[in-house]
Amino acid sequence: MENPTRAYIKQWLYYQAVAGLIIAIGLCLVRFKLGYSSGLGSLVILLANSYQALRVMLSRQQYNPVELLKNFYKGELGKFIILAIFVIVFAKFLNLIWWAFIIGILGTQVGGAALLMMRRAR
Repeated sequence: MENPTRAYIKQWLYYQAVAGLIIAIGLCLVRFKLGYSSGLGSLVILLANSYQALRVMLSRQQYNPVELLKNFYKGELGKFIILAIFVIVFAKFLNLIWWAFIIGILGTQVGGAALLMMRRAR
């Protein structure tokens, strides 16, 4: 039987991907470059969140709260570094609409949590 925490984290990442896809498709209907920019923002934050989730899931093998907290902070720091690197690289080499990129990041975070909460409420 799978650890319920792992199942919850997988669901959370799945709903974030769905939210990011919905936002990217919606903005793509308005203008392709908007959808492209928000889609890249969604992919970046999904990659960063996947790294953090991996760090937390690895720490769940030991039920030591100190190790769990250390891995959580390592995951959060890694998430920040991944996000910063991609933002710098995209700013340097790609011609994006930055407010759409940020909407992709924020919408994926908030939309994933909202979809998960709606799912849990049923």
